[in-house]
Amino acid sequence: MDSSPAVAADGTLYFGSWDKSFYALSADGVKKWSFLTAGEIVSSPAIGADDAIYFGSHDHKFYCLAPDGKKNWEYATGAPIISSPCINEEGGIYITSVDGFFYAINPDGSLNWRLKTGGITESSPVIGQDGTIFVAVNERIWAIARDGTKKWAGPPAQLPITTTPLALADNSVCFVSPDGFLSNLEPSYPFNWTFPLGYLPVTPAMGAKNAIYSTGHIVNVGTKLYAISNNVPMAESPWPTSRGNARNTGRR
Repeated sequence: MDSSPAVAADGTLYFGSWDKSFYALSADGVKKWSFLTAGEIVSSPAIGADDAIYFGSHDHKFYCLAPDGKKNWEYATGAPIISSPCINEEGGIYITSVDGFFYAINPDGSLNWRLKTGGITESSPVIGQDGTIFVAVNERIWAIARDGTKKWAGPPAQLPITTTPLALADNSVCFVSPDGFLSNLEPSYPFNWTFPLGYLPVTPAMGAKNAIYSTGHIVNVGTKLYAISNNVPMAESPWPTSRGNARNTGRR
């Protein structure tokens, strides 16, 4: 199972599985319901402010379910959806698809806009301080405006970036590149700083006092957990980090 759970306000856990089903478990581990799709589910779900649950499937479709497991709507893309959605302040949803498009979907399931990126990585989008959307597109981090136009793209990494960025309050973005560096990026001065981790690309997280946490692997030493000092807090946006917030609940 590659889908990380989202945790509802009442403690319900939502997650997808390689058996093509999406599950809801009560806080004590009892199955409440399951929803069958036509493909494997590796996309981690997101929960909206109205308690609707959103996720994508290998069947090329993006789903919105009610808390009781009934389908509100579905939206078809041209290929599997392997990344996770994020939700903006109006309840709009941002997703990527292996078809190479970035989608903005309205809360009712209609398309707001889509942008051709060519990106096929599993990086999920996050929302910056000013509403800019950040996502990895193959070897680069892209910044996308709220109207669906590309604002800028960062310098290329050596390999496709599979991790999800972390948006900071100064409108910069942190990400872990596949060559083992945690970097802070902004358009006016591409790299504010970089920190060598060693090869083991994982999505960075922020903890107390704005410390940024990530892991890395050093040859002949092993895997290490790093806490990197940082003076800039996480962006005050609806979805600044992977799983939506510092508590990783996957909900607004």
